Amino acid sequence: MNRISKLIVAFVVTLAFSSNVMAQKNFSIDADAAFQNRQYFNAIELYKKAYTKAKKKEDKAVIIFTIAECYRLTGDNKQAEAWYVKAIKANYQIM
Repeated sequence: MNRISKLIVAFVVTLAFSSNVMAQKNFSIDADAAFQNRQYFNAIELYKKAYTKAKKKEDKAVIIFTIAECYRLTGDNKQAEAWYVKAIKANYQIM
């Protein structure tokens, strides 16, 4: 491989990785919008993704509580109870 070909390959690889970084979503914002629009099943999935990205314990506790609320509002009381227990363990504080 000549030098120009190596540079082109390096550029393409760099471009591919950088587009991945730019495409990251803020799942919490999308989840909040789904919750407000009463799309609770969609909100649950988005909140679970947001939970994996959250760094602060307080943010994680709020997400856990909101997942519990989504389950409650869909009528899945068993899952709601399990997530409320998780929220208590995460020291969720009512604001």
